[in-house]
Amino acid sequence: MLRELHLDGVIISSSDWCLALSSSTPHLRVLSLRNCNISAALGPLLLNLHFHSVINLKGNNLSTTVPEFLANFTKLTSLSLSYCNLQGAFPNKIFKLPTLEYLDFSSNQHLTGNLPDEFQQNVSLRQVFLSYTSFAGSLPDSIVNLSTLTRLDLSACNFSGTIPSTIEDLTGYYLFLNDNHFSREVHQFPYASSSLLDTIDLSTDFLNGSIPLSFFRFEKLTVLLLSSNLFNGTFNLDMIKGLPSLTRLDLSYNSLKIDTNISNYTSIPLPQMRMLILVSCRLQNFPDLRNQSQLSYLDLSHNKIKGEIPSWIWRVRKEDLFHLNLSYNLLESLEKPYYIPTKIQIIDLHSNRIKSNLPISPESFMYVDFPINNFYDPIPPEIGATPSSLVFVSLAKNKLNGSIPHYPCNPIDFQVIDLSDNSLNSEIPSRLLQKSDYLSNNTLQGKVPRSLKNCVLLEVLNNGNNKIKDTFPCLLKKLHGKIPTALGSLTQLESLDLSTNQLSGRIPNELVNPTFLCVMNLSVNQLSGRIPRGKQLDTFSEDSYRGNTGQCCFPLKTTCTVIKEDELLQPTSHPKHEIDGEYISFALGSCLTFGIVIWLLLNSQRYNERVARALFRTFGEHVLGRSFQDKTFCGKKNKRRND
Repeated sequence: MLRELHLDGVIISSSDWCLALSSSTPHLRVLSLRNCNISAALGPLLLNLHFHSVINLKGNNLSTTVPEFLANFTKLTSLSLSYCNLQGAFPNKIFKLPTLEYLDFSSNQHLTGNLPDEFQQNVSLRQVFLSYTSFAGSLPDSIVNLSTLTRLDLSACNFSGTIPSTIEDLTGYYLFLNDNHFSREVHQFPYASSSLLDTIDLSTDFLNGSIPLSFFRFEKLTVLLLSSNLFNGTFNLDMIKGLPSLTRLDLSYNSLKIDTNISNYTSIPLPQMRMLILVSCRLQNFPDLRNQSQLSYLDLSHNKIKGEIPSWIWRVRKEDLFHLNLSYNLLESLEKPYYIPTKIQIIDLHSNRIKSNLPISPESFMYVDFPINNFYDPIPPEIGATPSSLVFVSLAKNKLNGSIPHYPCNPIDFQVIDLSDNSLNSEIPSRLLQKSDYLSNNTLQGKVPRSLKNCVLLEVLNNGNNKIKDTFPCLLKKLHGKIPTALGSLTQLESLDLSTNQLSGRIPNELVNPTFLCVMNLSVNQLSGRIPRGKQLDTFSEDSYRGNTGQCCFPLKTTCTVIKEDELLQPTSHPKHEIDGEYISFALGSCLTFGIVIWLLLNSQRYNERVARALFRTFGEHVLGRSFQDKTFCGKKNKRRND
């Protein structure tokens, strides 16, 4: 007799799976069909399986309501239907199953329901997961009757009201109530010192008032997350001495003012934390963390910390600090001597006033964000020398000079480098990044390296406002797809050269709109159909369209003899907010000073509008040339062409 059936990941397309199970496995106790692509509703035939103790259907698109007959499985101990697109009201009878220990209906966004008004003492629930559902209402005081509960996750629901003080009596260890709508003051917990709670997450709950002092009497607590609420008043960091087991603390994004002065009147030390997050807490100086030997994640960003970064901050956790964020403060220098930990991966000093040479980065660096400071001297060649882990480097808006180190084209990890707005004066190195390169507003010289063709995943290259003298490198990847209608919104556009590419389809009628267009070259592509007429487009000669064998009408000699009605009804290019393909590249041709921007365009209005703004800035400022900005010159040039 089959008692357990595990078919996780096996595609089940039949809609009669309930019938097949009830008829062939009457003594089945464990049923696990996770991620089986089941789309049929749960049938009442499952009731024939009287011995069911475990049902796990996680990750199937059931798209139905929760059947009430599930409350009739008297031997059921575990029920998991998370990520099943369940809808409608949850049957409260299921909470009353005396044998049920594990209940998981999380991540069913349209599943509604309330907790029972009265939890009975005879239930056996140990773990309850209802996160990311639309459960609402208040938390009943009777929740304390769940004497066997070890984990309660009600995060990202719609619960409201007051958090009952009886939660301190839960014998459970993990309490997740974050991302709800409690919006009340939190009451004191008179018996907190005897509570067994290990984790409390009340972040993003609209809680207000002062943080209850009883929070700092939960002696067994290891995780306390209170960020993104409306707590106010002054909080002394000394208070966390009452949580000797604390490893994670997050008080960010409240209206608190945190006093970092640690009292020396007691011999009780701060707990050894692994993660401390005090973002936007109106800090004015560094908390004294020099005795923290376990700290690996420290975020003190968006505060008002002044002066120098203390050298001891690099030595916490015996060089195992891997995340440090001190951005958006008023820091001015680095205390010397300093030694960057060899295992640090993320360091963010963005938007300070730090005046120093760049600290040498270890090989472990993954994310380096130092813009808007006063770093000076050349960039150390060690930054990016071994890019096996390095993903992001931003040194923009500093005072760096000298040459740019060589960065290999790495298609796996290295994504973005931003060296813009400095005083770098070398040539562009022969090897650059794969994804995004920002080199604008420097004094770079020479030519664009032809080895860029090897960086096949390059998406953004911005080297405007430099001293580069070169022609457009046609060896870079060809433009393809249709000409987007967004170009028509660049009403100040004076020059457009998209020649010698692989553009296809018809020229959009919107290109009539740029009334200052002096130069347009769409030759040697795969364009087809009638050429639009009007305004500036009537001034261009046949040369602007040469090499597109499918085009017709003025100024070409080929006549469009037959125009189908359905062709007239079709858009001349893609709709305004829709562009095919993953990447459309825009470039200016070889007759102009080199400049290229390759933009990632998604099928959305936001990205098309961004293209319009970005193209105008790039064309107008970096590439068009001073001569084309003279409208009189533009008019004279068109007149000469017509003559």
